[in-house]
Amino acid sequence: MFRFTSALLALALSLSAATAAPAANATANAAMKRAPFQINIGKTPNENVAWVAHDNKCTRVHVSNLDENPCDGHHFSLHGEDGFMMAGCGGPLYIVQNGNFWAGCRVLNEKDKCSVHTEWQCN
Repeated sequence: MFRFTSALLALALSLSAATAAPAANATANAAMKRAPFQINIGKTPNENVAWVAHDNKCTRVHVSNLDENPCDGHHFSLHGEDGFMMAGCGGPLYIVQNGNFWAGCRVLNEKDKCSVHTEWQCN
């Protein structure tokens, strides 16, 4: 009986060590970092576009055609950084960069310029 109990205890301890959850601060620190710049998302009559917040809307970049889902794997670049993609269409919108969370987005309406209508700001 002692051998069975010892073996069972050893198995339980090895399984708990192998499946231990990461430390609470392992992901908390990553979540606390702010994106180095805010991204605005909007539309022109023909396309979904993005630009760096507080930059001129006329400097926008193409994300997707208006008839395409902008969250369907369309990459774009801003301020010399590439790999940005929109995600979460149909729910809470957010931006990823190279597969990593960049920023959550909130609704933003501001005056149209250069045929661009602002819809979201992500920071």
